[in-house]
Amino acid sequence: MSIKLNDHSPKVIDLYNNTINSLAATSKSIPDMLLYDEKGSLLYDAVCLSSEYYLTRTDLAIMQHNINDMAMRVGSNALLIEYGSGSSLKTDILLSGLPKIAGYVPIDISKEHLLKAAQRIQAKYPTLSIFPICADYNGAIPLPKEKLISQASKRLAYYPGSSIGHWKPAAAVEFLKRIKEVCGQNGQLLIGVDLEKEANILTNAYDNSSVKAFVMNILTHINWRFAGDFDLNTFRQEATYNHTYSRVEVYLVSLKEQAVRIGDQIISFYQGEKIKISHSYKYTLDSFADLAWQAGWEVEQVWKDARDMFSVQLLK
Repeated sequence: MSIKLNDHSPKVIDLYNNTINSLAATSKSIPDMLLYDEKGSLLYDAVCLSSEYYLTRTDLAIMQHNINDMAMRVGSNALLIEYGSGSSLKTDILLSGLPKIAGYVPIDISKEHLLKAAQRIQAKYPTLSIFPICADYNGAIPLPKEKLISQASKRLAYYPGSSIGHWKPAAAVEFLKRIKEVCGQNGQLLIGVDLEKEANILTNAYDNSSVKAFVMNILTHINWRFAGDFDLNTFRQEATYNHTYSRVEVYLVSLKEQAVRIGDQIISFYQGEKIKISHSYKYTLDSFADLAWQAGWEVEQVWKDARDMFSVQLLK
């Protein structure tokens, strides 16, 4: 069965302008979608396998131990829509464990990684209809106009890992509202939610050699895509836990005063200046239930690991 890519990826000029504006701001940042070029996606896979990064293995274990309960609550003939599908490794558990799936819609910003993952899934499930979409999540994402999609009994959105933590709470509410619009009134959302825990566990998960390689690659990506001249040796990665906001903050820090050319623009940095790469908010069960409620979702079921490190939640 052939796979047709639905390409809604951002235009290069728009991504360039967004990058320049973010770096020219008083508090510098880089759009985190630039983390996920093909190399970045592979480096993120390596992060997920690292010993310090508890999130992926804990998430996988919860999925494996509870797939029968999840399948019972979802039912058959659901259209599976995965946001941030990446390598689609966790999706294997759903595809193997759920009753008859109407189709699979993986959505990811990395076009090359998305296609490779879709082809791998297609080879393993040759009768499954797959409709990959390359897009970011900052706006509405239209589903393909396929008959199979309209005939599904319900829509099950899947947002694995701790990705919901990358959104600031107000933006997370708006994102969950957009998912609700896609899923419809009888839709469900299966979502990973990282839970609050000791700060040292969190900082170790985000401050190690695997994460450093992943984060530093964002500068390599900018150099390649936008004709930049970042010197990776003049920046370092830093991860700290902000107790006030219950979030891990990941930065690149300039080691000296310097000027960097990106295309036809010059961006200046002072020694010690930080570039925000990402935030990862951590939740209690109550605080996330409140966030979901603001977006029109109700928590139907929560599955956790024995140490209460991580949760997978089914919303309706």
